[in-house]
Amino acid sequence: KIVDSSRSSRNFYGMYEDLLSRWMLPKETGRKQKEIRKHFLLTGGSVTCDSKIPSNIMWRTSSKKDNSRSSEKTCLLSSIEPDVTIVVGGEEYKEYSQDLCRWSSYFDAAIKSGMKGASAMKFTFPDRNPSEWEWIVSLMAPLTKQELTRDNIMTAISWFDELSSPIGINACDDYLSSQVLKPLNREEDITSLDVVFDHFVTCTKYNLHNSKKLCVEIFVRLLDDQSALFGEIEQIRRLVLCIQTSEASSRDLLWASLRKFVPSDILALQSMEDLLNENFFPAVVCFEIEKEKSTSSTKKIQKTRKLGTWWKVAKVERVSLLYFFAFFFLSVLMLFAEDPYTIPIIFVVVVVLFSFS
Repeated sequence: KIVDSSRSSRNFYGMYEDLLSRWMLPKETGRKQKEIRKHFLLTGGSVTCDSKIPSNIMWRTSSKKDNSRSSEKTCLLSSIEPDVTIVVGGEEYKEYSQDLCRWSSYFDAAIKSGMKGASAMKFTFPDRNPSEWEWIVSLMAPLTKQELTRDNIMTAISWFDELSSPIGINACDDYLSSQVLKPLNREEDITSLDVVFDHFVTCTKYNLHNSKKLCVEIFVRLLDDQSALFGEIEQIRRLVLCIQTSEASSRDLLWASLRKFVPSDILALQSMEDLLNENFFPAVVCFEIEKEKSTSSTKKIQKTRKLGTWWKVAKVERVSLLYFFAFFFLSVLMLFAEDPYTIPIIFVVVVVLFSFS
C-alpha cells in the first residue's frame, strides 16, 4: 500500500530480469518464462510469498537452518540469499538490501557510502522491540495486508523517523490527518485541549505537515466558538508555543483569532513577536477570556428573562383564546343536543380542562 513509484518500478523490472537470468531453465523456455512472469506480476515482485503458485514452477528452499526465515520458499536460486543482517533487541533478521533501500533513506545512504556497519552489511538497534521490526517489514512489503491504526501509528512514526523513510512518514501523516484529526475537527463540543496539543507536538517533532495544519484549524475554531477552553494560563502558554513553532501562514491564522482577546492599547504598543515573548501575555489573555465569558453569561440570563416574560404574556393570550372557543363549542352543543345529560357532562369536562390549563 505504500509505494515509491519513481523507484519501485525500476526495482520491480530489475528484479524480474534478474529472476529470469538466474533461473535454471531448459532450452525450450518460452512457456515457462510466461508462467514465471505472470506469477511475478501477480505477487508484486515480492521475493517471498505464501500464495499458491503454478505447479510447473520449481521452488527452492534456502539451505541455512539457523535463519528464522530460512524455511520460507523463494523463487531465486539458493545462492541468492538475504545480504543484510538486522539485529533488533538481540534478535537477528536477514533482509534484502534492495528491499530496505526502497523505503529507507537511512539504509540507502549507509550501504552506498560504506559507513561503519554497512561494510559488514549488519545494522544493530539494541533498544528496539523485535516484534515492532517484524511488523514494520511486513507493513512495507509489497501487497501487504498490514494497516496503520490508532494503536500502532506512533510506533510506525518513530521507526520511520529513525530510518529516514519519507514514504512511511507521508503515509503516517495521511492517516493521522484523515482518520484522527478530521473527525476531531468535526466534533461540536471538545471537552479537553490536551489531545490537540499532544497531536500538534507530535506533528512538529516529526514534520507531519498536513496533520499540523489540521491542528491549527482546530485551534482557530475553538478560539472562535469555545474560547472558554483557553481559560487557564497554562493553556495560553502552550498555544503561544504552538504559534511560535508554526509556519508563517499558520502563525497568522492563530494570531488573528488570539488577538481578539488582547486589549487594543496593548496591541498598539507592541508587535506580535514582542507580545508572545512577554511573561504577562498569557495572564492578560486569560483575563479577557474570563471577562468575555461573564459577559456572555449575563446576556444569556437577560435573554432567558425576556423569553420568560414573553411566555407568560403568551400563556394569558392562549388561555383567553381557549375559553372563547370552549364557550362557542358549548353554545353550539346546547342548541343541537337532544340528550339532556350531554350538556352537563361536556360542561364538566371543559371546566376540568380549564383548571389544568
